Amino acid sequence: MKTLKYFFLTIFRNLVKSCNKSCLLKWIAFCCIFLLFSPILFVFLIKSGISGPLPDDTVLTEIKSIEASEVLDREGRTLGKYFIIDRKPIALSEISVDALNALIATEDIRFYQHNGIDGRSLIRVFFKTILLQKETSGGGSTITQQLIKNLLPRKTYKFLSTPVNKVREMLTALKIEKLYSKDEILTLYLNTVPFGENVYGLEAASHRYFSKSARDLQTHEAACLVGILKANTWYNPRVHPERALVRRNTVLALMLKHGFINDEKYFSSKQMPIGLNYASVSLNDGLAPYFRSYLVALIKNILSEKEQQPYGSYNLYTSGLKIHTTIDSRLQAMAENAMLKQMQSLQDVFDGHWSQTKPWKANPDILQRAIQNSTVYKQHLNSGLSHEEIIQKLQQKKDMEIFTWQGTRLTNMSSIDSIMHYLMFLQAGMVALEPSTGHVKAWVGGINHHYFKFDHVNMQTRRQVGSTFKPILYATALEQGILPCEYYNAMQDTYIENGKEWTPANSDGNHEGYYTLLNALSKSMNTVSAKLIQQTGVNEVIQTARKLGVQNPIPEVPSIALGTASLSLIEMTAAYAAFENEGRSTNPVFILKIEDRHGNIIWEQPKTISHQAISVQTSKIILEMLKKVVDEGTAQRLRTQYNIRADVAGKTGTTQNNADGWFIGILPDLVCGIWVGADDPSIHFRSTNLGQGANTALPIFANFMKQYNQDQNNFFPPVDPEIAELLDCDAYEDQNANFFDRLVNSKTFQILKRNKENKEKKRRFWQRNKDKKNN
Repeated sequence: MKTLKYFFLTIFRNLVKSCNKSCLLKWIAFCCIFLLFSPILFVFLIKSGISGPLPDDTVLTEIKSIEASEVLDREGRTLGKYFIIDRKPIALSEISVDALNALIATEDIRFYQHNGIDGRSLIRVFFKTILLQKETSGGGSTITQQLIKNLLPRKTYKFLSTPVNKVREMLTALKIEKLYSKDEILTLYLNTVPFGENVYGLEAASHRYFSKSARDLQTHEAACLVGILKANTWYNPRVHPERALVRRNTVLALMLKHGFINDEKYFSSKQMPIGLNYASVSLNDGLAPYFRSYLVALIKNILSEKEQQPYGSYNLYTSGLKIHTTIDSRLQAMAENAMLKQMQSLQDVFDGHWSQTKPWKANPDILQRAIQNSTVYKQHLNSGLSHEEIIQKLQQKKDMEIFTWQGTRLTNMSSIDSIMHYLMFLQAGMVALEPSTGHVKAWVGGINHHYFKFDHVNMQTRRQVGSTFKPILYATALEQGILPCEYYNAMQDTYIENGKEWTPANSDGNHEGYYTLLNALSKSMNTVSAKLIQQTGVNEVIQTARKLGVQNPIPEVPSIALGTASLSLIEMTAAYAAFENEGRSTNPVFILKIEDRHGNIIWEQPKTISHQAISVQTSKIILEMLKKVVDEGTAQRLRTQYNIRADVAGKTGTTQNNADGWFIGILPDLVCGIWVGADDPSIHFRSTNLGQGANTALPIFANFMKQYNQDQNNFFPPVDPEIAELLDCDAYEDQNANFFDRLVNSKTFQILKRNKENKEKKRRFWQRNKDKKNN
């Protein structure tokens, strides 16, 4: 402004020196005429479109404020939001009178008198601000003009950008005033105005700063929020509470000045503290953050299909959609609590287990791999630095915020220190779904979404499944007519796999005796599983897995009997659902329907389609076998240690070197899959006692059951008599008997006897099934 003033003064002095009186008067007259008509010409040129066309009536009548989309659970409760800016439009009747009065008193006291342009304010601003260089109590922009600025972002021009934009806003404001009532303009403004921190609209701001709706704002709270509008960072009550308090009191004084509150209300409100009740909102907040992240790609795919239809342009982050999901927020909270309780405790054990050394001391590749895969390393590499230069930078210490189970901690460490810190965290995934519909009821993808974005549930995350694959093998055997009471010896055999010898062993070191399939699954006997897949055939087992919904690649090798395949948690859990759903397989379902901001359904989940993956009889037998795993086998600590008495079936799983711990539990109306391990499989417990699925994953299920079983009285249906007969496997050995008894009760004798009985059972069993089909 000083430079401009100096420029004109210089021109005026030169004119005075070079002109006589008559000439000078002519110049003064010309300047007056120019100053009088140039603004008119300027406005005319803008209106004629020299700066681009002004918004037409169609655009202005279809104004839509950007609105966050909400993710809802199956009962309509909010799980979280997708947004670029956090905004929740409301009606004028849903806003407190104090907020409306504070806004008008502060921003545009003549709002109900002008037509979008306040001439008095413009004259005041012109004389006080431009000519006299004094600060005014307010700007010349009306609420209507500010609305235009909020809805239609300003453009940049080569010359005079600010004056051009101001005139465009004035002209558009005149149009807005003709198309909308004053109350409608006020509503649009309060739904679009920024309150800082990427929060737009009074309702969103009320929830962010005071954790309440705009209709419930008290006078001092409404004044505080309106005060933010002058400079939403400078007067942010969270960041600058002292400034915000001063500004709030200024707003209260203006409300008093213009008669919106009396002296008593003014002084009582002025004495109130800010009273902030802050509630930050991000994708990391709320229930099921990993699930909501997973949905993004699915929803975008649905919306992209809608773009091909008339009036089908929707944006996940701005269209105010309502995404109704299958999540049960009650079960989701239980699952998250169950995981956090176990993982915090397990991490303490893991840290103690590795307190004297670290995995990368014996295997340096672990740390080198993690460093080179880190985001910061790749950024430096892309900038052209050499490996040595990058390492030097990553060794420099700096202040940073890190995750610990005791809370976020500020510390001073290098990027390499940070990488080592996070490498040692055990991760987990848990998913629960309804067997009959495939509806996903709970989804916990990791231990903390803010610090660990990697989701351990979805289809793309594959880990070796261990013994949780065995029920698929056993189902294949049952489908081929092998009965659960047929015997297999536990001795070790050597097989050839990919040209190499493979000799499976049992985890307890016991390779003696004979086991029925029922007991072999209960005890998770690897040697029996290896023999069984030789009998069923590898490809046949893979085909059963495919029928049960397993989609990821499965190697065509016998060792898959022991769970060497790397599969996802979601597909393994869905496969187990068929055992509870009478052999019918159903794909997981995540979204029920999507509505637009007006409540119109724009997409709805088609009716659930299931197919018969295995026979009803096989599914019932597998379910009974998995009950035995819980009652007597590798998962019996559910009964003995955690005192779970509810109807439960399930299977534990542990992979080589204890890199992965699994447990998949089946309830009468729910299937829960759980995985635990470090993100790098090279980092794990060195003891099977500590690293097995029964010790890492199963406790999460137990914690979940203790909450879930409080109000559930569901039971599995009674076992069919013919199924019970097939599962009737009595003990046959008595080491203390005399010679004759030992001979009669010897394993060989009993096996021959039992196999003969099995053949008769099998004949009767399949005859009954044949009779049922004929009837």
